[in-house]
Amino acid sequence: MTVSVVISTYNRPRLLKSAIDSILSNIYHDFDLVIVDQSENNDTRNLVEEHIRYDSRVRYIHCPGKGVGKGRNVGIKEAKGSIVAMTDDDCVVAQDWVEKIASFFDTHPDTAVIFGDVIPGKPSRSGVLCPWYSSANRKYVGVFSMMDIVGLGANMAIRREVFERVGDFDENIGPGAPIGIGEDYDFVYRTLAMGYTTRDTNTVKVQHYGWRDFQEAMRLIRVNRQGLAAFFIKHLRCGDFRALLTLIGFTWKTTYFTLFRGLTKPANRKPIQLPNAFSDRLLFFIIWICYPFIDIVSGIFKAFQFSVDKNKKVFTKK
Repeated sequence: MTVSVVISTYNRPRLLKSAIDSILSNIYHDFDLVIVDQSENNDTRNLVEEHIRYDSRVRYIHCPGKGVGKGRNVGIKEAKGSIVAMTDDDCVVAQDWVEKIASFFDTHPDTAVIFGDVIPGKPSRSGVLCPWYSSANRKYVGVFSMMDIVGLGANMAIRREVFERVGDFDENIGPGAPIGIGEDYDFVYRTLAMGYTTRDTNTVKVQHYGWRDFQEAMRLIRVNRQGLAAFFIKHLRCGDFRALLTLIGFTWKTTYFTLFRGLTKPANRKPIQLPNAFSDRLLFFIIWICYPFIDIVSGIFKAFQFSVDKNKKVFTKK
């Protein structure tokens, strides 16, 4: 089983080097690596071309414009494998990452999408929050299973034929796009709505070095909820009334249950490091716990700033 690994990157060559090195050191060799670069300078191009010189599995594509969803769509179209695996430029994958992905799809032929563990790397000095995911080793069927939190695009793999039915990632959702978070959840919602099965597994692991400082963490929390609300409302506008109930359940879990889990994890894997200053701690909890309604309303307003292609179920600009 051949695997194509796609990374969409923007202005982070130092972090990207670690990601590339970890992928190329994998013990499973039947894969290719597509780097889609949206950077504003040539540093990333130069880095990737150095790798291309000694490893023909690596390919470089420059992608004008911004957005993880757009970058992934470009990479997927260039990918050669029957499985498309995705990680981020601030992640380091395990040495058996590609092998475990191929093996999982081989032993679970009913599965269209898988998510794996996203483990926080060593915290930076100012780091407060690192997006993470702990797999429950579960099978997810139907859109209401989204309430159980299905994973992160930083460790995600999809059968190629799924794209032929579900379509591309929504390019107006995700980091770098007008609606800043949620392209991975939106894609999975669409696959579940079409009857596909998604699973998560703790056998597929990456370490994530995407620590945010206090200000970045506060923005991420709010943008995350706004983006999720926007994409659920998009599906509601497409006539899928299940999206409204899913939004309510999903918001509760991602707000309160996720906070509890993040704070009670073992110290060496804890993705939330509370700020030292009492005022910052208080603000952190206020924004995380008390702002969901405000953020959801903001996300709904964002959703109506776009038209919706009801056939493809993606946002389009008015």
